[in-house]
Amino acid sequence: MVGYLESLTDPSYHSQILVLTYPLIGNYGVPSDDRDEFGLLKWFESEKIHVAALVVGEHAIEYSHWSACKSLHEWLAENNVPGIYGLYLIHTVVAVTFLAISELCLSTRWLQILEKSRKSWNLTY
Repeated sequence: MVGYLESLTDPSYHSQILVLTYPLIGNYGVPSDDRDEFGLLKWFESEKIHVAALVVGEHAIEYSHWSACKSLHEWLAENNVPGIYGLYLIHTVVAVTFLAISELCLSTRWLQILEKSRKSWNLTY
C-alpha cells in the first residue's frame, strides 16, 4: 500500500485523473525532496507529479507530520495540478467502474450529472 505522495508521482498514472477514495487526504502534508545515499528520492516515486488532476472526498487543510514542509494544496498549486474535493465519490467510482466511462473530464457539468444521478438513485449524503 502506498500513500498519496507515491501515487501522485507514479509515472504509471501519467495524464490520468486520480480518484482517491480514502476518507481524508493531505493530513501528513508533503515532505521535502530529500534523497537517500544512492541519490534516490526518499518520499516520491519520481521527480514530478504525473497525474492530470486529483479528486478526493475530503481534504485536510492543515497537515501534521515531522517531515512535512508544505501542504498538499500548496504542492499541487506549485505544480499546476488541479484538484477537487467535497464530492460524494461513490458516484464517480460507479460511473467509471460500472458504467464503463473510460474518459472523464472534471467540469461543472460533470458535477451536475453526479447530482442528478444521486437523486435518481435515491442516495443521500
